Amino acid sequence: MFDPTLSDPLEQLRLAIRRYVVFSADRPELVALMNIEGRQDTERLAYIYDTYIEPALADLGRLLIHLADEGVIRPISLRNFHFLIAHGATAPYSLLPLATKFDTTSPSDPAAVEEHTQLVSDVVVEGLRIRRGQ
Repeated sequence: MFDPTLSDPLEQLRLAIRRYVVFSADRPELVALMNIEGRQDTERLAYIYDTYIEPALADLGRLLIHLADEGVIRPISLRNFHFLIAHGATAPYSLLPLATKFDTTSPSDPAAVEEHTQLVSDVVVEGLRIRRGQ
């Protein structure tokens, strides 16, 4: 998930966001499936969460805590972060017909994916960043 060549934890966060958004653009059915599975507290949801979601987000959760503890970002829960990115930023891909009502350019077009990914990672990281002396 993380790039060992990057030493800036904030850039690791930006990279994690970018990777997830691009991944979701390539596989919009996963978010669509979670929108269905996540509506009921079932054994299947518990299995998905315990087997895939929680382990995949463990490092990201530690990164968010580290950045907040260091005073780099404002505190954000892993839950809030997850839903902001996984079900907010990726919605244009799983809700393609609705997205094209706003703009006929497909959000799945590679240039549109790159533009959206950059925007999302910038808005989230800069929105969380604590600016010293302002």
